[in-house]
Amino acid sequence: MTVALAHEGPLAELDDEVRRRILQRSEAVPEDVRQQVRRMAERIRQRGDDALRAFTERFDDVTLDELAVPEAERQAALEEAPGAFVDAFETASEQIRAYHAARADDEATAFAGGGVRARERAVPLERVGIYVPGGTAAYPSTVAMTVIPAQVAGVDEVTLASPPGPDGRPHELVLAACQLLDVDRVVSLGGAQAVLGLAAGTGTVPANDAVVGPGNVYVQAAKQHVAGSVRIDAPAGPSEVAVLADARADPGAVARELAAQAEHDPRAVALAICEDESLAKRVRRALTEALEGLSRRDVVEQALAARGGVLWSEDPDRARAFVDDLAPEHLAILHEDDEAIADRLTGPACIVTGEQARVPLTDYAAGPSHVLPTGGHARAHSGIGVATFTKHVHVAHMDDVDEALVEAASELARIEGFDAHARSIEEGSP
Repeated sequence: MTVALAHEGPLAELDDEVRRRILQRSEAVPEDVRQQVRRMAERIRQRGDDALRAFTERFDDVTLDELAVPEAERQAALEEAPGAFVDAFETASEQIRAYHAARADDEATAFAGGGVRARERAVPLERVGIYVPGGTAAYPSTVAMTVIPAQVAGVDEVTLASPPGPDGRPHELVLAACQLLDVDRVVSLGGAQAVLGLAAGTGTVPANDAVVGPGNVYVQAAKQHVAGSVRIDAPAGPSEVAVLADARADPGAVARELAAQAEHDPRAVALAICEDESLAKRVRRALTEALEGLSRRDVVEQALAARGGVLWSEDPDRARAFVDDLAPEHLAILHEDDEAIADRLTGPACIVTGEQARVPLTDYAAGPSHVLPTGGHARAHSGIGVATFTKHVHVAHMDDVDEALVEAASELARIEGFDAHARSIEEGSP
């Protein structure tokens, strides 16, 4: 049986409306959701922990005696976790930590000129809140992808929130992951109330300098609501993958990449952009085999029918320009010139190359975080990394500033009507 696709055919023949829908896929938060989040924020500001408990009972159907998960319960979850999980998590965490540690060493260089020595000093945020979604599944991998870069950055205190299950606690594997990483505080909170609580602070939950992590439309609305007072990460919606492939690519590998991201969500985006028409047709056929035996096949089929596609262009420049315009969350390049192409592209949030290029490997263990911008926001936003949890302090040392700079600064100050500025500049110079 042929797998249904939303888009199929030559790139050159896409009409303007179809192209617009593919490229401009960011989903605005509905106004009724925004209004509900605003009301929730006010109640949390007024009532603190009591409001968080009330919202948890209303939305999660769970009554909480306490919001914070005791250390003993986290340790018990770790002791009961399967050995295979612990081994896999520790192996992945070691790789992730090594990657971010290497990035942390990439500091801005100092500048000297005009009698001024200036530099930027990266300093960690003091406290950060991290949201790890739950609900129908557990995501201990997201614990690693968010907590580890914060720890590498040097954040003093990490509070992690994740939705409670029927027992009033986050999923046991999330708790085990938190214990393996020695997370400072874990709270049983989900949805918008988790984000709002992490930003505002309550009796149990401290106010944080940043709140990050993926989530549904209510989580995204809450992050947008608090963005004026705390740092948030990039907008994140349904998962996305694009695969750029040349004639030598294995059609089965392309099809498996599409299926892998499509199984996240019925609204996931999964597009193959082939530089060869015959490859596109082989990928089309390979999709049937790629879906065989999948436990979430129905989700994959819904996603491919709604937002999936196999497109092609014999013009490599057209294909690559389309990928850049798309600015996908993930891009797999299955191409003989993969690394050269990757170095020229600016749109995607995360690019994988090589003979074993597989996006799901970056989802779990390659090193870079899987918390990435979607909906085309990768054009201007980055995924979570050490920089998410640091700020830069500008330091300028002035001992013997050139007279020309003094005169220029003083003149500009007077032109803008700031006499006190000019006087400070002039009187502070020899």
